Amino acid sequence: MAIQGLMNADPARSVPMLEEILNSQKSIRLKKQAMFVLSQSGNPKALEAIGKFAKNGKCSAPDVVDSALGVNYCH
Repeated sequence: MAIQGLMNADPARSVPMLEEILNSQKSIRLKKQAMFVLSQSGNPKALEAIGKFAKNGKCSAPDVVDSALGVNYCH
């Protein structure tokens, strides 16, 4: 999957796709890529998706949240 390609895609389409990756059983590497793209978009829906993941799924994938937020959020 070309996650980086979603960086320039329409946020109405890309944000739900990236959010689905975050909430899936995909690899941590793929989740980190999705989180990176969301964090770079600056779109309010993308930031909301990051916040939801950090709040709800935070310690199921602490490396993903920590790398996106730049802090040890789960430790």
